[in-house]
Amino acid sequence: MDKALDLKSLANEQIDVFYKLKTQTMKNVKDVLIWADNNGICTHVTMLDIQKFGCGRVKSDKDFNTVLNLIDRSASGCLRIILRKKMNLFGILYAKKVIEDILEVAIRGIDVGNKEYFIMIYLEPKFLTKLSKSYSLERIGSHED
Repeated sequence: MDKALDLKSLANEQIDVFYKLKTQTMKNVKDVLIWADNNGICTHVTMLDIQKFGCGRVKSDKDFNTVLNLIDRSASGCLRIILRKKMNLFGILYAKKVIEDILEVAIRGIDVGNKEYFIMIYLEPKFLTKLSKSYSLERIGSHED
């Protein structure tokens, strides 16, 4: 997007809206994740270790900065910025059912041996506009495509 996103134009969306960086370099991906972590409500770093835990994700054995440094060229293509519409935030941000819009900045595909690491950062939706002022975003997977 050449100009900053206007959240008012997205207010009528009923489904999640997905974005990626137009220039999805390792540096840009890491910079966006650091920015999101600094501005976010909460950051979850999880992992999948099939040999030990089956198919479910568990809390990571590495912290945010360590996992951030493990991002390679392949993983950098897996960053997604998602405006989640009417998401149930029970168990993510709250200990009770709360339905609201939230911005999720997430990456998967950080593979190290038999483990895959994931970073999910949750922000207030207003940060989508702020992010789009610094980085050119491309909407993906919409019904308008």
